[in-house]
Amino acid sequence: MDNSRFTRGLTPLKKMAIRTLIPASLPIGHNITSHQTTNLTDSMGQIETSSSETSIPLSRHRRASWDRSKKGYTFEEKRTIIDIHNGYRSSVGSSYMRALTWDTELETFAQSVAENCNFEHSGVVSIGEWSQVGENLYAAKSLDAAKPIDIWFDEYKHYNYETLKCAKGKQCGHYTQMIWADTKKVGCGVSFCPELLNTKATNMWFAVCEYGPVGNWPGTSPYEDLWGVPCFPSCPIDQPVCDERLRICVDPYCNFKRCRNGGVLVTSVCMCDCTNTSYTGEFCDLSRTEDTEQPDGTSHIRDEEFFEFWKGFLDWVSDAMARNIESEDTTAEHDENEAED
Repeated sequence: MDNSRFTRGLTPLKKMAIRTLIPASLPIGHNITSHQTTNLTDSMGQIETSSSETSIPLSRHRRASWDRSKKGYTFEEKRTIIDIHNGYRSSVGSSYMRALTWDTELETFAQSVAENCNFEHSGVVSIGEWSQVGENLYAAKSLDAAKPIDIWFDEYKHYNYETLKCAKGKQCGHYTQMIWADTKKVGCGVSFCPELLNTKATNMWFAVCEYGPVGNWPGTSPYEDLWGVPCFPSCPIDQPVCDERLRICVDPYCNFKRCRNGGVLVTSVCMCDCTNTSYTGEFCDLSRTEDTEQPDGTSHIRDEEFFEFWKGFLDWVSDAMARNIESEDTTAEHDENEAED
């Protein structure tokens, strides 16, 4: 397949970076296929059952030794997932490409799928603002946060940009969902599965990523390359700034996101780092040790800084209203005196 479009407009440095990142080879034990609701392929996911470990270059990322009780990704692993996704998305040379950021609703759903240990796509699912989301699956005897993304991206070699289809008998739907230009959110989960349903595999790590909005629409290119101009014709209102180095649209203000209880906003991925706090959640607003959530999703946690801010704001409004009333009284008295004159 002619992959010239894949590297069109890339500098030699970027091409070298791509060669470093892309897995050189991928021996798969066997693949499992079923119908994927949207789209390009009938491939359901990838599963590696070979006990031998493949040597895959993962840039600066290292393999992690995970305990089998692990449920979900750490902050640093989530950051790795976002960084690698956006690195790959920027590398394809699209004129218009959104930066991916993390979504906790997608993460929660992905984690539930991973913990169910059922190697089967979820079908058409509505999550948050999306009536349908994309889903990538991967399972292997050993795993880290980077490996599924590297392997999904390696499917680029099987995608034909002229026909907008995968090569016969090959998978490429994971790749196209990863680099779908209009997709803007991702959330992933991981779990150890003593038995992976719908397969004959046992003792597998099962990784799941959900994407919003869904990509892989039939007959549609995942991105456009218009004369090598980044962020052309313009970036969307919610990601208004063009990062010309990465060739992607970003929101440097992270939608004015505010982390609580000592959490630190990492603007490169628009995520709150709650690592050094006793809280968790998207805004570091949920206690790690207590069940602070009510049935309606509200929280008992008192964020002193948050309440102090609103107390100050309400005091300011009260003072402003008092000054306005006093001003109106003075004006009325002045008008009355003029009327008497």
